Amino acid sequence: MESELRKKISKEIDKFSFLNLITFFISMYCLILIKDMNSFIKESYNSIEINDNVLKSEIEEIYNNLKNKSDINFKSIEKLNRFAELNHSDIKKLQSQITRGSKRFD
Repeated sequence: MESELRKKISKEIDKFSFLNLITFFISMYCLILIKDMNSFIKESYNSIEINDNVLKSEIEEIYNNLKNKSDINFKSIEKLNRFAELNHSDIKKLQSQITRGSKRFD
């Protein structure tokens, strides 16, 4: 009777260990997928370039103003709004790249 109980306990421990092992490998696979998606999103984000030199200098000026903790005036806010409007197509392009890239992980 005692040996049967030991066998049952041993089987249950083996089942539990096997399930833990499977869970471990599945979680590692998920972590790898998440890491791949994060790197893909970062690469896509970094691929957007600002081609307009005037706009680039305005953005740098705004950044320097913020960096120097000077007051943000309405002109700076207007420049930021203009930047957001001009790069709307780039944002849409990035969104479509991310959507296409996420389909590869499905």
